[in-house]
Amino acid sequence: MAPLNAESQVSAFIQNLRRNQPGFFEAGYPITVARAPGRLDALGGVADYSGGTVLERTIADATFVAVQPVPHEWIHLHSTAAAGLDADVRMPTGVLFPPGRPLTVHEVHEVLTTPHTRRWIAYVLGTLFLLVHDCGLPQNLVTGANIWIESTVPIGAGVSSSAALEVASCLAFASAYDLSLDGLELAALCQRVENEIAGAPCGIMDQVTSALGLRAHMLALKCQPHDILGHLPDPAGWSFFGIDSGVKHSVGGRSYTRARVAAFMALKIVQTLTGDTLGGYLCNLNAEQWDDLRPNIPASLTGSQFLARYGALPDTVTKVDPSETYFVRDCAEFPIRETQRVLRVIEILRGGPSTNDAMREVGDLMLESHAGYSDLLRLGSEETDLLVTLAMELGPSHGVYGAKITGGGSGGAVAILTHEEAVENVAQRIRKEYEDRTGLKTHLMTGTSEGALQLGARQFVW
Repeated sequence: MAPLNAESQVSAFIQNLRRNQPGFFEAGYPITVARAPGRLDALGGVADYSGGTVLERTIADATFVAVQPVPHEWIHLHSTAAAGLDADVRMPTGVLFPPGRPLTVHEVHEVLTTPHTRRWIAYVLGTLFLLVHDCGLPQNLVTGANIWIESTVPIGAGVSSSAALEVASCLAFASAYDLSLDGLELAALCQRVENEIAGAPCGIMDQVTSALGLRAHMLALKCQPHDILGHLPDPAGWSFFGIDSGVKHSVGGRSYTRARVAAFMALKIVQTLTGDTLGGYLCNLNAEQWDDLRPNIPASLTGSQFLARYGALPDTVTKVDPSETYFVRDCAEFPIRETQRVLRVIEILRGGPSTNDAMREVGDLMLESHAGYSDLLRLGSEETDLLVTLAMELGPSHGVYGAKITGGGSGGAVAILTHEEAVENVAQRIRKEYEDRTGLKTHLMTGTSEGALQLGARQFVW
């Protein structure tokens, strides 16, 4: 069965609230609902934090947030997707907005992530805090609120469940309080929530795609910091789908953070060697320039060695661990090569009618990217490798042309390029073989949908 379109999803969410949650909201006060989809990383992935160009697409799975401002001094949150954490949280509004001195962002991080069992509220209330702190929402308007959350975006699958939650929350709050933000402002605010309040060192591609993606298009984004190069329509007959490996990924995890820190180490070393700041982005080196510099970049450094030789890291989000070993050269090479792959795919997509040869080339570039996650970034996994192998064993004779790990790696999902008519058969065959071999349960992500800003927020009264 084809997934509901975004408008129908929101209508179904509201109907379910009316039917199943009569005691959560209060009569007479407006409720604002926003929806934001997850995203599938077709190519680009972790090049975003190095200023690379990425190709992202929305999925049909989405997060829904309903916000009801009320004149009480309590915030009540409930999530049906809390994944083993505290699903129901109540807190005095004054904890987030105390009278007198406003909290700092660091203090808000501590308030919203302690205890650990309710840390998911940082992605929600972090957006409300920054709307007041940075965007002109008068604090005296924020008295209390009832907030209900549902989601079909799999958590830990590398398809941006956190960005979908942030974007839907931010749009719902902004609309509920009549605050106007454009899409890039909203996405940048949500990235700050993830980096500074939730404490996860992501780039910005997830939030931009969730906010501004288009159905059946790939969003080409140059992450410097968020320059949209265009929305590229899917070529006729092409389809991308995702399959979750069942192995949880986290951008807050050690492997992802280590790869990011290593890339910023390389940036600092290149800046020192050349005297060129590169505008603060490693991917402003092209492949030829990198080839010239590569022999001068250490294969590995401990954190203490880097700090002694080069000083502070040029990254506001992460810090060097003196006891850690970082694979500097490899973690720099990946985003530079990946950006070249993305630019080639953009050239192909803009080149005219689709052909099997074009699909083969794009598929080969996806496979190169997938290999780089393991060989260079140390962000691969046996399970995602198996999914890619199973897909490519079917190959072009079954309509399959390429596959790669999606997002931050270390588990999560795989993106697969197929002929449109082959999706259902291919997806089910891969799923069955994978589940039989591993005993893990998968989640298929077929279809695309509108980004949050395309649909906007809806308001109703209980």
